[in-house]
Amino acid sequence: AMLAEEPYHIIEAVNGVQAVEMAISEKPDLILMDILMPEMDGLEAICRLREHPVANRIPIIVLTALSDKQERLRAFEYGAVDFLTLPVDKSELITHLNAYLRYAALNRKYELATVDCRSGLPNQAALRETIAELSIFTAFLCKLEALERIQVLFGESLRTDIERALAIHLQDSLSTLHPEPIQLFHLPHGVFAALLPQTLLREEAERLCAQLHQTFAAFCFPHDEVRFDSTVDIAFTQRAAQLWDDCHTAFAQAKQRRQHIVSADEISDNLAQHVNQNRHWMHRTHLAIDADRIEPFFQPIVDNRSQKVVRYESLVRLIEEDGAVVAPRDFLPLAKQSCYYKDIS
Repeated sequence: AMLAEEPYHIIEAVNGVQAVEMAISEKPDLILMDILMPEMDGLEAICRLREHPVANRIPIIVLTALSDKQERLRAFEYGAVDFLTLPVDKSELITHLNAYLRYAALNRKYELATVDCRSGLPNQAALRETIAELSIFTAFLCKLEALERIQVLFGESLRTDIERALAIHLQDSLSTLHPEPIQLFHLPHGVFAALLPQTLLREEAERLCAQLHQTFAAFCFPHDEVRFDSTVDIAFTQRAAQLWDDCHTAFAQAKQRRQHIVSADEISDNLAQHVNQNRHWMHRTHLAIDADRIEPFFQPIVDNRSQKVVRYESLVRLIEEDGAVVAPRDFLPLAKQSCYYKDIS
């Protein structure tokens, strides 16, 4: 009643349960919370809201008749930003409200920067921030290849409609896949990321990947005239460093291997090992060329009928410093892709 004539749009809840539900559905800029409420008290409601990704950044001011110091401390501990005791002066209340509404305006700008405008889901920046706060996690990056073809054939607006429908479908389905809450993110290039705040064994991760694969397969395109394969490639990882690059490499490997589920960490490790091996052989080839330890070898080609040598095939061998011979298969393919092949030939 005190704020009825002020320029605020006010929605009211009659108990703690309704307060939590309305805060999540309506996403207000600011919450005034009493402690003494039926069904769920204000402190538990604050705790529930601080655990929910939609409402965990909304400023909450406790406005209550209780003046006990312990209640005040508990309110701040649970996540309240301010504590006012009734009765309160109207001008003081409005001053506090306006101060936190300015904070809420900054919060809105932050949300716009961390939310995908098409689906309303947290975006890549939000995923980075969330992972940075976690000590352990398992992320599942899912790419629906059909989205890019749909955009080429039918335009951006239809792709946006499909991504929105797919986001709703995935949100409705994720809660049934694992007892722990799975947070969904919408990344560039039609990639959705499901984040689980715990480490899974490889078998568990692959089982959850299979369930995600079935979830995508059950998706129905929202336009009757559009019929595309809803097959998805899924890369799972438990590493924060270079997550985006590693998963894109994993998607390329998945397509090359014709596998729909791959471990981005395993592929990254194999790639790193391959790169180190290439550097090793490049260095050894360079040293061998400088020391004139690349020797030609002429292998005879024999006609089976006449048993005569008809020609010779020119090969090369790399001779190590200790005299060991290195077959061309170990160094020549790499040399052909570098500037050293001209020196060898």
